[in-house]
Amino acid sequence: MSGGKVCKCPESKKPIKERRWGVVDRNCNYSAFSGYHKTYSDYSSLVCLECRAYWRTKAAYVYSLDKVEWDDSIGFYALWSKKEDENNVHNEKRETIHTTERVRGK
Repeated sequence: MSGGKVCKCPESKKPIKERRWGVVDRNCNYSAFSGYHKTYSDYSSLVCLECRAYWRTKAAYVYSLDKVEWDDSIGFYALWSKKEDENNVHNEKRETIHTTERVRGK
């Protein structure tokens, strides 16, 4: 079961990894029942960057799609550079650990 307007444009005919689809929210929900706080869900929210369709699904293919974030400059979602961001977070954590070790004299 899914909710929303599922993509029907030519992107939907391509192999999953070639589609210009992105994950807005992976395995979470914001509902009135939780006071609009982020809560775990089997469903993920997706968007097509070509036709702008937006839907929710619990299909397994969401794990092969990249995350998207809202981009004010274009007024729509844009792909999020996962590898670049993970590398930056990893380097920041590693630098913090090294800095702490230096302060403690290790």
